[in-house]
Amino acid sequence: MSYKPGYEKETTDVATIRKILNEPENCKYANQLIATENEIMRRCNTSSGNDASVKDPRAVIREMIANGELRVNPDFVALQQNHPDFECTLTASASALGEHCKNAGLPINIHTLERAFEQIEVNFIPHSQFWHDKQVQQQNQLEANRLRGEFFESYKRSFEYRLVGQHWVKVNEKLLTHTPALYEKERARLAGLPLAQLRAEAAAKTEATARAEAESEEKQRLAQLSRADLVEIANQGRQKFQQFESIPATYSPPGKPEVSIPWSPLLIKKLPSTEILKISRRFGWDQINAAIQNAAKGK
Repeated sequence: MSYKPGYEKETTDVATIRKILNEPENCKYANQLIATENEIMRRCNTSSGNDASVKDPRAVIREMIANGELRVNPDFVALQQNHPDFECTLTASASALGEHCKNAGLPINIHTLERAFEQIEVNFIPHSQFWHDKQVQQQNQLEANRLRGEFFESYKRSFEYRLVGQHWVKVNEKLLTHTPALYEKERARLAGLPLAQLRAEAAAKTEATARAEAESEEKQRLAQLSRADLVEIANQGRQKFQQFESIPATYSPPGKPEVSIPWSPLLIKKLPSTEILKISRRFGWDQINAAIQNAAKGK
């Protein structure tokens, strides 16, 4: 029988079958059982009459793949399962991996493809939504573990140290007899908190720390101000009320607005106590004394 283009050999052997199965387009079905390889050889080597197509091992393999007669390569299954994005398409991976191996001058087999898979995954193989969800889940888990660790260390610090002046001083260990049980209780509480609540507690803690630092700085600034400055700051934004009426230039007895008597100490002495109480509540003693002084100066 004459040799035809595309054939590996006139008589197909195991090495030829394995070489074809290790090629990128077929590597999903490499590493077949010996019995399966023998069946492929039998079909390739038992052609009848002028039907030479069955002699082509590639045609035989394609037909068996289409009929579901070849198992999936166990190494390929493991490769996909061990990779985060094991749902990537076979066509994309086989094409990209084969091209990579050719460019790197590597033989195309399951071992070199496995190494190449890790190197080109980002550039050639689109990740599935499952892969992205898994990455988010892993990042969230890392963040939650970090927050739980920070909260627990802060909780322990409140028992084991006390603030003396500007320095944290370690507490006597004899005073920490009951803390292990408290630690376990706090650890269990933190373990039961979801990430959203951990983030909320972290935000509240950050805000409280920033507020305490700002208040400390403000206290230091105010401590350096004079009393007058402090009074001015305290009165900022306050609405000022007029407690007393403006005092007139002269005194008019009740019911006699046409009578004008200059303010003087003698006038005050002559007024009844009820009238003195009335004008003091109406004008205030500061204004009354100022009016007496102004009248004495002839103003």
